[in-house]
Amino acid sequence: MEDVLIIERELTRIRSDIERVQGQLNFLERRVALSTLSVSLFTPFGARTEPPSASFGLDADDVEDAIAAVEEVAAALDGLVDASVITISDGEANGFVAIRVPRDDFARAVAAVEELGEIRTKTVRTGEGADDPEAAFGDEPDAPIEVRLRQADGGTNTWLIVAIVLPSVLGGLLLVGIVALLASRGARRRPAGGGGPAGSSGPADSAGEADGTA
Repeated sequence: MEDVLIIERELTRIRSDIERVQGQLNFLERRVALSTLSVSLFTPFGARTEPPSASFGLDADDVEDAIAAVEEVAAALDGLVDASVITISDGEANGFVAIRVPRDDFARAVAAVEELGEIRTKTVRTGEGADDPEAAFGDEPDAPIEVRLRQADGGTNTWLIVAIVLPSVLGGLLLVGIVALLASRGARRRPAGGGGPAGSSGPADSAGEADGTA
């Protein structure tokens, strides 16, 4: 009889465990039935890489011409012009131009920009994965280049200083020349003996001539 009771208690415990597990399964089934799954599929396009980029600060003799030259570089390499701005304040021109070129032409674009003026600042980032032979870059212009331009010293400002100073210098030289000319003419008119003008007789000579006559 005691063994029967033990078996009955064990069966009760097992039945409780089964019911508990069944309840958890029912709960999970209801959760799955009400869930939404989102799946996105992409066609593989090679390794993901970071494009190279560059930024410059240049002094240019003509800011407007330099901006036009940067835009021509982008057009020649099938790139894009993202921004182009020129401002003039107190007679001094400043400009900003941003372009994008294909990665394969990035080095050519950088070399062309460097020839447009005197480099004040230069930052070049090679990007990530640029040396990966399996990376597929494509022909999209995704390598950005930013150029900040300002009027170069020694251009218009220098000519303005020359235009202001040169008349003053020439005027001073002309005045010195006139004074020297007048001084030389005065020296030519003065007699060697320190008397009156050349060819004239002084009082002593007149008196001697009078005594001889007498």
